[in-house]
Amino acid sequence: MSNSRVVVRYPNSADEDEFLAVRRGSLQHFRPWLTATPLTADDLYGPDAFADYLASSDGIRLLQFVICIRETGRIAGGIRLKNIFRGNEQNATLSYWIGAEFAGQHYASDGIIELSTFAFSVLGLHRLEANIAIDNYASIGAVKRAGFEMEGICRQFAKLRGFWIDHARFALVA
Repeated sequence: MSNSRVVVRYPNSADEDEFLAVRRGSLQHFRPWLTATPLTADDLYGPDAFADYLASSDGIRLLQFVICIRETGRIAGGIRLKNIFRGNEQNATLSYWIGAEFAGQHYASDGIIELSTFAFSVLGLHRLEANIAIDNYASIGAVKRAGFEMEGICRQFAKLRGFWIDHARFALVA
């Protein structure tokens, strides 16, 4: 999958050092959006972090990808489809992250567009959702630039920074 600025692809074992370096350099950038569980450096880039990341992609309900800058091949972030439902639903939840070094350059939007195209055309999904903390303005901008529309607010959707935080629900339909 690729467009003029990014390539979205499955990660592989050769990506480990670069992937972990991007995560390592972004700990403070990610902190506001992390779960209530105390997150340590090992959770993001410890000895098992990348192996756990690769293993979590089961090919059925969860698919992990990396967002790479087309021009350089560098990993800028990660994106995934989770809670993939088949049958009469054909939908999934999209989530993503961009490393601090690459923030504000619209790589997330480009990656979302690429993965959405793949989800609809190759996987045959009909609908994608993204749930974003209501104060994560950069992430909200990314899904809006990718064509997602806000459907409403999910009250106390996830625990972040020690509090249950409302999230805006966005969706894109094939």
